[in-house]
Amino acid sequence: MSTFAEDELVSYLERVERKSYTPHTLVEEQMREELARVREQGFAVDDEEMEEGVRCVASLIFDHRAMPVAAVSVSGAAMRLTQNRVAEFGRMVKACAQTVSRELGYHQAPART
Repeated sequence: MSTFAEDELVSYLERVERKSYTPHTLVEEQMREELARVREQGFAVDDEEMEEGVRCVASLIFDHRAMPVAAVSVSGAAMRLTQNRVAEFGRMVKACAQTVSRELGYHQAPART
């Protein structure tokens, strides 16, 4: 969802039934804030949102058309993959995803100034 344009996101959220799996599952406004964070940092965190006690860090893989085609992730027990280690794992999965993306022909556009 982090690659969706605003109209795509609105459409998706309107047609997909959202369910809370744990007390940590994000509600719509939290989800929008998290998607902005994902876009900025280049990786997402599932902070016990699907299953209590499990944390996941993931980053998208893009193809030569700059389309998301896969992701690389690391999941583990929240007591081992602690909040303090999320940024470390985020850097690792992002670097791995960037390497695979380049192998698939992805070329990131230069930043606008």
